[in-house]
Amino acid sequence: MPDATALVAGEIAINYADKKIYGKHPQTGVVVELGGGSADGGTPGPHRHDEISSLDDSQILEITNAGQLAFQSGTNAVKNYNFPATGGTLGLRGGDTVFSDAEPSNPYPGLRWVNTATGRVYDRYVWKDAVNTEYSRWVEFSGGGASAATGSGVVWGDIQNKPTLFAPESHSHAASEVTGLALLAKTGSYADLLNTPTTFTPKTHAHVIGDITNLQTTLNGLVTTTSLTAALATKQAAGAYASSNHTHDASAITSGTISVDRLPVLPSSAPPIVLSGLISDITSSEEGNIGQGTIVISSGDGKRYIYKGTGSKASTASYIELSDISPQWGSIAGVPSTFNPATHNHPVSEITGFESAVAGYVAAYAPTITVTDNAGLENVSGQLTTRYNTTIEDTVESIKVGGANAKAASEWKTKTVVEVLDEILFPTIAPTIKTAKSASISGVNEATLEVGASYSRTLTAGFNQGLIKNGDGSDGPALVGAVAATSGYTFSGTGIVSATAQNGSTYSLSSVIVAGDNKWSVAITHSAGSGAYYDNKGVASSALDLSRGAGSASATTPTVTGVYPYYYLRSASALTADQFVTAIQNGTATAVVAASSGALTIPYALNQQYIYVAYPTSSSARTTYETSISDNGAITLVFEAVVQKAVTKMQGTTTIWSRQYHVHVGKRVTTSSNANIILR
Repeated sequence: MPDATALVAGEIAINYADKKIYGKHPQTGVVVELGGGSADGGTPGPHRHDEISSLDDSQILEITNAGQLAFQSGTNAVKNYNFPATGGTLGLRGGDTVFSDAEPSNPYPGLRWVNTATGRVYDRYVWKDAVNTEYSRWVEFSGGGASAATGSGVVWGDIQNKPTLFAPESHSHAASEVTGLALLAKTGSYADLLNTPTTFTPKTHAHVIGDITNLQTTLNGLVTTTSLTAALATKQAAGAYASSNHTHDASAITSGTISVDRLPVLPSSAPPIVLSGLISDITSSEEGNIGQGTIVISSGDGKRYIYKGTGSKASTASYIELSDISPQWGSIAGVPSTFNPATHNHPVSEITGFESAVAGYVAAYAPTITVTDNAGLENVSGQLTTRYNTTIEDTVESIKVGGANAKAASEWKTKTVVEVLDEILFPTIAPTIKTAKSASISGVNEATLEVGASYSRTLTAGFNQGLIKNGDGSDGPALVGAVAATSGYTFSGTGIVSATAQNGSTYSLSSVIVAGDNKWSVAITHSAGSGAYYDNKGVASSALDLSRGAGSASATTPTVTGVYPYYYLRSASALTADQFVTAIQNGTATAVVAASSGALTIPYALNQQYIYVAYPTSSSARTTYETSISDNGAITLVFEAVVQKAVTKMQGTTTIWSRQYHVHVGKRVTTSSNANIILR
């Protein structure tokens, strides 16, 4: 039986368990079982305990054995209505009656509406489900044939004076649906145009010779190069005209005026001027000695010139070049038969008897040089040099001294004293790798996200070719070559179905987070290193060649961990485990996207509320709680026994994930100032 606080005066409740109807008396406030005609909450009328009837028995409300709510008005047929599957309360509150041909706006429970257009009568009923969600609808009590109205309560067929035509809403038609539209407008084809001309006036254009019939043949028949050349030769032989290149004798010039420039310039009686260089290098003092007819000898090119009298004296255009009149060697008288030689050298081979003379001198006068063992000297063909000619047995090994490694005496004996000291004092330092080759990938930070979350990032790869350090400490060339020109980058990882090599160093990632580790990698292909590198003595080295070949380098992003959230809910209402799961799935419960292993810290601070907690069964069920040092113990002191329930995460109609969860339901309404409750 409902509690008195659960109903207001005039409200009725239906008890599913005993199929009885209860109401709260408007005057006494007492909740009593309702019968047929008792209007004052006293002794029920003649009807059963699961019925309510009007005083004149014209209308009956009954709960049937099938679990339905039945209405009967007068002699009309009985109308049945199903209750919500989750249970609840249904009530009809007293109110007003409205007469109109349209559904009343903002209807409230208990309102009666008489539809003046159809003559039907409806009452507004309200009911609540198990979680106090309220629903309402119109229920017909008289007239018509429909048992209940779904929303408006108006049946289309019952609407009177409806118009036969309606203004159309915004829409479109295909061209083929428009009557009388031109065929061209429908098809867009030139072939559908009517009365098109068969020919058109051509616009300005050009043709090649081949487009004009017989033009080339006609031109070829007019004249040929051979015939034209023969005709010209005949005319020229007949004296009709002179050839293009010809001359005239002076006697043939009988009239006209000859340019002064063409008259010869006679040499002056002044002595020739010898220039120190070319005409173009003439000095001002040399120019002062030159006048018209002056002979000028250029020592720069050995030529002789006569100055015309006008124009720049530094330009050969102002001179007439004279013929070469240099004498021939054979025409010069008194030439001596021998000359003193200029300074010069001869190789030994060109000096007759030189080597034999020197050898004889050495044999006669050179001292005898005798070199003993262990003296550090050696006589090689009369040439004295140093040699580490120790008498120590060849197999005896030295120790490491300075920069010299240990080696057998036989090897030391092949070196000069200077070579031995250089090896000890100045060891050879080989080149080394200063910076190793490496790959990098950016765009992802370490994070914890919910399984099924969309994850889009731009992955960017980088490559360091590395660096060689020469033996003297200076920087050498790059260790390896650059990234391959084609297909140098291959990205892979969560959500990348097929790792394919590409040219670019970036990749647009669009993935979905999975449970556990989510990582992405790049493999970068590179060419072989090039460029010489040296030891500390400047000698080219090959010590690092094996590390310089073509190959690849790779890098991996930080890890994004995918987890199933754990949930908590603080509610003033007592919920079952299934109702808590519903709250999780519809987003009412708070999700914590973090690993649920270890201690769970849940916000507490309850104010007359229940507490609910759920976490994946992949973590062990918690057995103890703690809100403070003084408030702790077995988890069953606060929660009911843990149960396992399936929780499904949806996005629209798509299932994101589905998992089994441990579900803890709070035992009682609690008020606590403690900020958190820790479950272990």
